[in-house]
Amino acid sequence: MNIALVGNPNSGKSTLFSALTKTHQTIGNFPGVTIEKKEGRIEETHHHIIDLPGTYSLFPYSKEEEITADYLNNEKIDVIFNVIDGTCLERSLFLTTQLLSLEKRVIVVITMEDCFKKEKISFNKKKLEALLGVDVIVISRKNTKSLDELINKIEKESAIKEPKFAFFPSKDEKEIEKQYQMIEQITKEVYQKEENVKTWSSRLDDFFLHPFFAIPIFILVMVSMYAFVILVVGNGVTPLLETGLSSALEKLSFLLEQNNIQPWLNSLFVHGVLGSVGSMLCFLPELIALFFFIAFLENTGYLARISFILDGLLQKVSLSGKTMIPFLVGSGCSVPGIMITRTIPSMEEREKAIVLTPFVPCSAKLPIIVLFASHIFYEKRFFFVISLYLLAILFILIYAFIFKKFFQKSHTSEFFIELPKYHWPNLKYIAYDVYEKGKSFIKKTMSIVLLCSIFVWFLSSFSWNLTYGIPIEKSILSDLGRLFSWLFYPMVGENSWALTVSAFQGIIAKEQVVSSLRMIAGLDSSLGDESIFLSSVFSMFQSKSAAYAYILFILFSAPCISAIAAMKKELGSTKKTIKYLIFQTVLAFLLSYLAFGIGSMIEGALSS
Repeated sequence: MNIALVGNPNSGKSTLFSALTKTHQTIGNFPGVTIEKKEGRIEETHHHIIDLPGTYSLFPYSKEEEITADYLNNEKIDVIFNVIDGTCLERSLFLTTQLLSLEKRVIVVITMEDCFKKEKISFNKKKLEALLGVDVIVISRKNTKSLDELINKIEKESAIKEPKFAFFPSKDEKEIEKQYQMIEQITKEVYQKEENVKTWSSRLDDFFLHPFFAIPIFILVMVSMYAFVILVVGNGVTPLLETGLSSALEKLSFLLEQNNIQPWLNSLFVHGVLGSVGSMLCFLPELIALFFFIAFLENTGYLARISFILDGLLQKVSLSGKTMIPFLVGSGCSVPGIMITRTIPSMEEREKAIVLTPFVPCSAKLPIIVLFASHIFYEKRFFFVISLYLLAILFILIYAFIFKKFFQKSHTSEFFIELPKYHWPNLKYIAYDVYEKGKSFIKKTMSIVLLCSIFVWFLSSFSWNLTYGIPIEKSILSDLGRLFSWLFYPMVGENSWALTVSAFQGIIAKEQVVSSLRMIAGLDSSLGDESIFLSSVFSMFQSKSAAYAYILFILFSAPCISAIAAMKKELGSTKKTIKYLIFQTVLAFLLSYLAFGIGSMIEGALSS
């Protein structure tokens, strides 16, 4: 049986979907678009279920609503689960009365039963069933039996044959007015809610959305999150894993040598394969911590409020709170962040969001930040990390201001958002979300990063006449790097081929920068821990100014190839994509040159 989950945004659809499918779900995209498509199988059944994008009406105003309406009208659906937030019944019934016009079986699923007592809501389920002419199930996060009742209801033929109060989607004002009058009448008969009840959500909003303290609280939340991820997890767990990895690789290399394995094969296996993949997996703990905190904030309802908090500030540079959603999603990965810009109705604002989203430090850049924070800036690591994120925010605002003055001069669209109620998140749902993102990172490490690392190993281990065992300074890789190393001289004070090739590999995948630095350092020296910062190839990092300028370039230059492809698809123009990438990279070079120049002057003054 094919089942479609349909409801307003923030109605509890995704939570219900996860509760019904458990691990039996897949995530992809709808054909021809980049909007997420979640499908699955209800556990211990053969029922197929799809979670359709949230919508308020079957008369579409956005791409998500268009997808939902098209799917309901054109695909084979046996049952529609119309998910309704029980605390907002009147508003939700607008969609319900349109779903009844589709002549398909509809089961109304009322969520948020847990809030009924707190908000002093009384609700007559049987009367709503009689008035609508469909089955109604009330579910609770704490009561798993309600899910069993819902699943059993699918199996049984509905005793109610003919839905009532069906309204076809329309833009006609008289028809809409008639629909709302009918909804108001239904609501009065089945639903009573005391006025001016002070709920926990409203009390929390008095604090988190305070006119003066909202932004400082937001900054404190973000700083605390990244401080824990980078300074506690990154500096606590990652070094232990790195030490263990280095020790294991050293012993493995010795064992292979004792068994007369060819030196080139030993190097390929230890440095090119295990060393590169292992070095990236050492950063998995802080990525898991980051994914957990983002999912936690999203599930509590606070993440949506960040858009509302920052809307006033963003309006000054012709952006709106809508662009915060791509920015927040982009902190995990730029690709879905760019994809979700489809939710922004204004084409010009959407274009700015597409270009600005890669400036947000994503999870792929986190290993680079942790690496430098753990070694070069250890004593000042807190201020180092905070400065990078503050610069990212400043850079986004400056770039948006440049857009406003030179590229696009129109005003931004008005910003409206429905704020979900605060609630304690479903830890099982968070765990699954973290698991999926962690699995995606491991897959990327085992595919793109591994292939790139093997390619880099080959170029750094052989000369042009394919001689193995030559000094790395005479390798193919070093010659290629020297062609462009002059670009990095004003940034680090040296013509470094090693930094050049590592930076360029960031275009393939930002994670590959760390893998490349580690591999080159390991091949260059006999150091057991393959320390990047003790290798002669990277001696320029003894200057903190050079290290800081280099990481600024990595963070703010052109994004990885996957993000570039997403930008091209969303912008719909190769010419525009190239123009923005060149502009972005040139600005990154200039910022890095400036940082190195100012930093060197300060270092010189302090040392004299």
